[in-house]
Amino acid sequence: MLSTRASAVAVAGPALRDESLAFARDGHRAAARVWVEAASRAGADPHALDRMPVRWLGRRAVLVRGPLAERLLADETAVRRGGSLPRALAVGALGRGGTPGVTEGPDDASLACRSSALARALRAAPARQVALALDLELDEMESAWRDAGTGLVHDSASVAFGRVVLRWAGLPQSIWGDDFRCRTLVRAAEASPASARSAMSVPDARRARRCRGSWEAWALEAVLATRSGDVTPRVGSLLDDLAGLRRSDGAHVAAPEAASLLLDAVAPVVGSACLAAWTALALTHHPHWQARLRVEHLGPRRGEARVGHRAPTRSTRGTARTASSTPATPTGPVATAVALEAQRLFCAAPLLVVTARRDLDVAGLAVGAGDRVVVDVHASNHDERRWDDAESFDPGRFLPRTGERRAGPRPFDATLDPVQQQLVTVLLAATMTRIATMLPDLGPDTGAESDAEADSWVRTALGTRPDGIRVDLTGTR
Repeated sequence: MLSTRASAVAVAGPALRDESLAFARDGHRAAARVWVEAASRAGADPHALDRMPVRWLGRRAVLVRGPLAERLLADETAVRRGGSLPRALAVGALGRGGTPGVTEGPDDASLACRSSALARALRAAPARQVALALDLELDEMESAWRDAGTGLVHDSASVAFGRVVLRWAGLPQSIWGDDFRCRTLVRAAEASPASARSAMSVPDARRARRCRGSWEAWALEAVLATRSGDVTPRVGSLLDDLAGLRRSDGAHVAAPEAASLLLDAVAPVVGSACLAAWTALALTHHPHWQARLRVEHLGPRRGEARVGHRAPTRSTRGTARTASSTPATPTGPVATAVALEAQRLFCAAPLLVVTARRDLDVAGLAVGAGDRVVVDVHASNHDERRWDDAESFDPGRFLPRTGERRAGPRPFDATLDPVQQQLVTVLLAATMTRIATMLPDLGPDTGAESDAEADSWVRTALGTRPDGIRVDLTGTR
């Protein structure tokens, strides 16, 4: 039995309407409406509710959030992932337009296998190596931006993240060195089981499926080439591990299955390029965090002055690192806090649908075996009871306060593996640090800005595409 004391508010009211279409179309916005309407009927604070009966695809379901949702997902005997959504609703988008929709995540067996392979790959090539490899890509990105006087954050981050992550995963240079394939991987992430945003136009949904199909073919080609000996990936890499994966009877796992595991391991990480775009926009609204990133990266003397260092003008990809005017990209506490805040505020997977394995008692609500459970991840990461001023961009919530040794809770992510979360954090921290050194200095940290005014853009910007977020460097040459 799963129960909690966190929510004692009685839920009563008229017959429930089916929320399937609303959740698929409007995602967490529809879920927020459900919470508010239920609280209004009960005469309670909307934030006091942790579970709510709803109808989903014509059947009864329950909407959950907060610590109750986290405990429910952690209980492998209570719910299962995979097979919870019809195919028509299972295509999502990791931040590429529309409003957030729903996802079901990978099934339990794939999740366990993927998690083990990712953990082994990270031991073979630690996150520090990922940060150093990304530093070379960011040198190339900065050089191109300065030559052009401007740069698109989402597009550049897609290429940089793709090249670094695919190379880390052990894929051959013919794949990771192809910028087109890196951009295609971001589109493929929109149609992966770990994706989260379903409200795409029909053309975008079809394009996402085509990109997913292309990448399944490329990943399958890499697995088969590894098994035949035509490709020799780095020992301990994801490709090396998954291509050699065997079943209990000693036979190789089917190549398409291994290719799918490989793709689902790397696509969501590269798909986090959308978070880089939104966070770059956030830094322009919060110049004091931009300044703190610069100071952490360059030191007080160089960071207090307006920076904007010049990156090497020739390509550094695939070569030894050349002397640069800045140190290697760090993942210091401020940069890490900015990355964690981006994952919390811009929440890549707002709603997750799972299925009850057995009869459950969810804080007084009866959930039958086979019923759906909709986890509101966005609400959990914007819970005013857990996060002070939850709608504002405030990386300081992930920094230890004076007299405290540890920072507050970490963002709740229901779809990414811990290793994937670590990789996303490293990629975002390094990229935001570099962008902060390039952005024009918008003034000192006076501490006088209004959070309400500075963050009013968040509520409207997230329903649009991150593709058009551009950095203008014409005044920093």
